[in-house]
Amino acid sequence: MIVAAGDAARGYPQTKLELSVDQAIVLTGMETWTDSRCEKSPSREPPPRSSRSGCPPAASTLVDWKIRRGDMKAWMPVDFPHILGRDTSGEVVEVGSQGTGFKVGDRVLGLVRQAYAEYVTAPLDAWALLPAKLDLKDAAALPVVALTGAQLIEEAVRPRRNDLLLVTGAVGSVGRAALHAATKLGAR
Repeated sequence: MIVAAGDAARGYPQTKLELSVDQAIVLTGMETWTDSRCEKSPSREPPPRSSRSGCPPAASTLVDWKIRRGDMKAWMPVDFPHILGRDTSGEVVEVGSQGTGFKVGDRVLGLVRQAYAEYVTAPLDAWALLPAKLDLKDAAALPVVALTGAQLIEEAVRPRRNDLLLVTGAVGSVGRAALHAATKLGAR
């Protein structure tokens, strides 16, 4: 897991009695964004297969809006206070004892839970290394749309080399991701 724990990630000592804290945007109700506030909340303890990632940029997605309005409560119920956010990017600031694949300083993007926080916790497979030329702010908007487009092609369509595909909506973000995935698989 990639884990963040506020004060501990900044090098402050931590004992059994001290909890490190994350700064997060916390949703306290479902009516409006005025039902949210920035506050400190207890952070998650880092498991052995973890690293700490500071994640300043996060994107607001349609899923976040639907959760906030209550449209998703039958499928994704939330208890308040709740931290929204799925798409994020940032820099790994600490690697756990069994964490592999990432090192301190790696720039990453990920599809996570509770991304509207100073530090974020997510499984290792939720993260990907960021290309050197991609800005952290731009990368934060990619995970949901890129994964949706790629999954449509790779798992639903499953084109073979030289298959001819029509991607409707190819000028939108999900369509562009689908087009890229299809091209990478050799489809035309």
